[in-house]
Amino acid sequence: MSNLEASLLIGVPAIESEYRQLFDRLDRLIADPTAPPDSEAFSALLSELGMMLLEHFRQEETQFQALGMPQDLVRGHIQAHTEIIDQYAQLNLDLMHGKSVDRTEALRMIQGWALGHVAHHDLLIKNYLPKPPPADP
Repeated sequence: MSNLEASLLIGVPAIESEYRQLFDRLDRLIADPTAPPDSEAFSALLSELGMMLLEHFRQEETQFQALGMPQDLVRGHIQAHTEIIDQYAQLNLDLMHGKSVDRTEALRMIQGWALGHVAHHDLLIKNYLPKPPPADP
């Protein structure tokens, strides 16, 4: 997944770079089946991923203002960010309180934060990017 698929490119290099970093962390979580959610390795990658998500959302929300996206679309996108942040916080709280967290379910949720969010929300951004001028003949 760290080799970002063309279908996930939106045309904003800074955001696509963030995707690569997010997907790299996700790949690392998935690649280590011996790291349960309550392990130090899982916790460290989850923390990195959370900080990256927060920064990514901040960057995106700044972009919304410049792109002139419809307000209902912006509100829905920001609501999705809020839901992901809430889920991230709850997962961290559960782990801090020693609650048993199923690895497969945790990874499925984290994939939804990264890949699912990009596919369902971020790809819409490219519809509002300025169109490049036509090439001279």
